[in-house]
Amino acid sequence: MCDQGDADTCERIGDIYARGQGVDKDYRMAVSFYRKACHLEHASGCGSLGGMIYSGYGANQDHEKGIALVKKACELGDASECSNYYLLSGEVDPNHTKVISTSKALCDEGDATECNNLAGMYLEGKGVDRDFRKAVTLFEQACDGGEPTGCINTATLYNEGIGVEKNRTKAVTYMLKACGLGETSACNSLK
Repeated sequence: MCDQGDADTCERIGDIYARGQGVDKDYRMAVSFYRKACHLEHASGCGSLGGMIYSGYGANQDHEKGIALVKKACELGDASECSNYYLLSGEVDPNHTKVISTSKALCDEGDATECNNLAGMYLEGKGVDRDFRKAVTLFEQACDGGEPTGCINTATLYNEGIGVEKNRTKAVTYMLKACGLGETSACNSLK
């Protein structure tokens, strides 16, 4: 269906390759499908493509091009990608006020990825006062919402005792949840 111009399918196939869900993880294939989705003006496909290019996964690393693609995703109406755009291009919003307000609103609406992003801001003290307990709560919320990175981050904080009492049992529980959500790196860390 992707070959027939279904941008949603193109993006989903890209996600499958990027995460290695049922197939070997293949960033080049993911980039190829994200590129097709973006060409079809699919906001989240453009954002995913931008993130891959920005990070150098499956394509030559190019921060400028990656940021431009994430900006395109934002302009196509994906508020989450607007948040990512502001995070990647810090010069646009040096105080992170737009990122924080966007992330808070989207997290409150149940966007697990934005809860994870917001937790990272509290963990690092980016645009907000550093608050480890708040970071843990938001990472847990992201994990409960199905964001595997939120589970991994929660596991790490419990394992290290950051913002919470060190608890290896909880750390393993959150890592297992990330694995169950298809995050192969979490599965591998449990071996």
